[in-house]
Amino acid sequence: MPAPPSQPLGAPRVVHALGLATAYVDLGPSEAPPVVFIHGYGASHLSWRENLVPLSRRYRAIALDLAGHGGTAKPLASYTVTYYARHVAAFLEALDLEQVTLVGVSLGGAIAGTVALRWPERLARLVLVDAAGVGRKKQSWASRRRFVPALFWQVLGRPRRPVIRRFLEEAIFASPARVTEEAIDETISAHRQSRLAALFTGVTLMFPDAHLYPRLPQIQLPTLIVWGSEDRTFPVSDGYDAARQIPGARLEVLEGVGHVPMQEAPEAFNALLEAFLQESV
Repeated sequence: MPAPPSQPLGAPRVVHALGLATAYVDLGPSEAPPVVFIHGYGASHLSWRENLVPLSRRYRAIALDLAGHGGTAKPLASYTVTYYARHVAAFLEALDLEQVTLVGVSLGGAIAGTVALRWPERLARLVLVDAAGVGRKKQSWASRRRFVPALFWQVLGRPRRPVIRRFLEEAIFASPARVTEEAIDETISAHRQSRLAALFTGVTLMFPDAHLYPRLPQIQLPTLIVWGSEDRTFPVSDGYDAARQIPGARLEVLEGVGHVPMQEAPEAFNALLEAFLQESV
């Protein structure tokens, strides 16, 4: 299936959070319930392009660039999951957002889970999408071998097109049709903008704070877990692990989909998210 046309999000705004100029997009009615989206490793708010516009018809849809990514400041910092979570919590405070539905994919899922554990008073719901750190087994260096070539050229500031294409085909999308020239261009741009963060995060994902599985039973929020059945980065078994650990959590598996369901199957993902938002009070 060909990729849908990109949807315009408008120019990012900037707010200071944790002392950082933080880029974000903010769509929909300002008085509507807020839904905040957190992208993954080496990405940007553009990861959510196919979700923000449809959701903004009924909700306030917000997506930020994490510290060290996209248009956000790139300080010399630890870039641990805890550091990113502090940045997101400060962002919510800077925009005076409460009763937020927090949605995170991959690394962003680990960050969202950490915010839910440490600052639950700001949240109403949690959505974990192919999230890092929620499975019983910690991810090993060997399991991340698909990322190594792309990370090497990213850190050098010269992401190579054939390497990025292979990275998207092997680690991100299940369907080759999703690996378009536009997807490659966007990935290269995002990688160039996140060199320092990528270098540090590649190491800090091995730290204990990135492995949320033992702490998941402490999450007391309505939680939706969405996973691609063909995720080759974090296997769908991690989603089942998380669903067993988080009280009352519901798991939805999208068949034939890889690591980023919101991009590979946006219509199905958006339908799941909107149904969850409408039913959880």
